[in-house]
Amino acid sequence: MLAQIFSEFLLARPIAKLNLLVDCSSGQMIVNHMVDDMYSGLDLVFSALADPTRRLILAQLLSADLSVKQVAQAHDMSLAAISKHLQILTRAGMVRQIKRGREKLCQLEPDSLRGVSMWIEGFGAFSQSEFDSIETAISALGLAPDHTA
Repeated sequence: MLAQIFSEFLLARPIAKLNLLVDCSSGQMIVNHMVDDMYSGLDLVFSALADPTRRLILAQLLSADLSVKQVAQAHDMSLAAISKHLQILTRAGMVRQIKRGREKLCQLEPDSLRGVSMWIEGFGAFSQSEFDSIETAISALGLAPDHTA
């Protein structure tokens, strides 16, 4: 029953924009865990953003390109630790490191959050009243979680 409600609700939405893959043909809601190529880097980006030090490094790089040493000076940690953080940001495509002489210059990749932004915008396709109607349907079926515990 719940699967049918979600199926009807989701089919009324622009699925391509939301990139939701749901299979309700069996009467059960089964989410397809396959990921489009466009979103294959989302896990790396969110993982990189999960650390407060890496978010601070990105904020530093907003104002100017910096050497690894300059980035490290703003943090109370070793050059090796900062290098590891920069490697994670580089792997996620958020920072580019360019070798200049004996040092590496770190640059923010401005388009690196485009995929994340598009993914988040997909949630804006639902209005608050649509979320409320889902909540009402779940409550009516007696499936709402008990938040009083």
